[in-house]
Amino acid sequence: MVYNNNFRVEPGLPADEEPKFIVFFSKLLALFSLFCFTCKKSDPRVTMKQRGTMVIVKQHCTSCGEESFEWKSQPMALSGKYPAGNVLLSFAVLMAGASISKVLLVFKHMGLSAYSARTFFFHQRNFLFPVVISYWERYQADLLSKLKAMKDVVWSGDGRFDSMGHSAKFGAYTMFCNTLLKVIHFEILQANETGGSSPMELEGAKRSFNFLQTAGVAIKVFISDRHRGIAKWIRESQAGCSHFFDIWHVARSIGKAMLKLGKEKGCERISDWVKGARNHLYWCAMSTKQGFEELIAAKWKSFMLHVTNKHDNHPFPLYQKCAHEAEIENRRWIKTGMKAYDKLNNLLTNVRLVNGVKKLSADAQTSCLEGFHSTLNHWHPKMVCFSWLGTFCRHILASLHLNENVKRKKLTSENGEEYYKVTYPKFKLGEEVVREVDVPPTYDYVQQMKRDLFSVKSKSELKKVTKYNAKVPTSLTSQFQNRVNKSDAVQNFRKRQERQLTTLYPTGQEQEVLQSSTQTAIEAPTTKQRKQAKCRKCGHPMKGHKASLCKKAPSL
Repeated sequence: MVYNNNFRVEPGLPADEEPKFIVFFSKLLALFSLFCFTCKKSDPRVTMKQRGTMVIVKQHCTSCGEESFEWKSQPMALSGKYPAGNVLLSFAVLMAGASISKVLLVFKHMGLSAYSARTFFFHQRNFLFPVVISYWERYQADLLSKLKAMKDVVWSGDGRFDSMGHSAKFGAYTMFCNTLLKVIHFEILQANETGGSSPMELEGAKRSFNFLQTAGVAIKVFISDRHRGIAKWIRESQAGCSHFFDIWHVARSIGKAMLKLGKEKGCERISDWVKGARNHLYWCAMSTKQGFEELIAAKWKSFMLHVTNKHDNHPFPLYQKCAHEAEIENRRWIKTGMKAYDKLNNLLTNVRLVNGVKKLSADAQTSCLEGFHSTLNHWHPKMVCFSWLGTFCRHILASLHLNENVKRKKLTSENGEEYYKVTYPKFKLGEEVVREVDVPPTYDYVQQMKRDLFSVKSKSELKKVTKYNAKVPTSLTSQFQNRVNKSDAVQNFRKRQERQLTTLYPTGQEQEVLQSSTQTAIEAPTTKQRKQAKCRKCGHPMKGHKASLCKKAPSL
């Protein structure tokens, strides 16, 4: 055992697990200049060579040889061909979801030796992606084997685009098992595979269903947002699947629409009922047996009676009075016949919304998928463009991280008291949000992939990525056949840069004369006077004219 202050290093510890330090050039030079490590002669000449983050120090001794001793600051990995620190840095950048350009910029500002971005992408393509994909295949196979033995499994799915706006390049559709609380599968699509970015979510759902059903996993209960294309496809093509809608997505759309109506003149009271409508929607779904569509619709329609201060004798046989207490606080009721009532009634009782409310899920939601999309932003931010394979592997990392940390323990003090965090987000309109504080996340999946990476003996073990390269679709620009090649584009650019400035027409001297004459005309006072106002009765000027003295003009 070796003890060094607070460090305790066991003999035979793998190189990737050893502690690392930053050593300055002057300190290395001072150490290797003391004496020759071979013959012990003092003051040898020392040279250093950089290889990424590794430095190779050589002693040149006149007594025992020109290059008497060579020392490397890092062990070699991957069959002894690559410095372990270089590979480990690339691995850490990918696992942390960091940007290699920013990491190298930090190193540059610090003066720390490192490789180029090209080396990182070489490591990523040849070593890191194969390890990530290989680990995910084993991990996914274990999950699928568990699911085959389970019954009454509830599924949820949602799509995500790789960029903001309506011109996304990649779309991902994720299948989440609400029973296991795990991301099981996802599909990555490129816009030119579906003819545009809009149909990618539907195509992703189709591929995800096909993958799971081919693997022998049945999907009997599925929850998603109110995507009309997916709803129609499941209704027509998936006879054994019960499709329900997520409450949060419906509540969000209702809240946005009500806030918009509340800004119209005469409809200000609608804004006061946004929170009540959301809460009532959740109550309708959670207090009703899943699949009892008539009752949940009756409960929802009763909201329009509630806002008019009518709480009993409802015209719905299944729900004839409100479930709250008899006495409630006075509010800004919206009476029947008011403009606000008509607008709100048209919004909340339209056929499409009521049909969506009937399909609300009470047993499970897509909240974990929304959390997954937030987690995914760490590895795959929407402001950065990645390759297809890079997008695929970053989705794997986000899935592994969520699956490992989706249900963490709560952070407690030494006395066993739980910590709470209170926030006041804007979307809650000033209302507080209280959350329990979780313990820090764990990264066991990273440690396992690190062991897989540094246990590779040959490149033949890293061929997993080959079949995924075949899945990469053609580039978006391949649809433009008449593109100018690079050399011609550069030549045209240079020609445009070499052009002379456009000549003035008329000449500069003539334009100065025109400009001065125009300015003089603008500044000159106008000589035209307004027509004098006259009385309509007598025709005399109105200035000083009194109506009492006005004499009507004699008729001809």
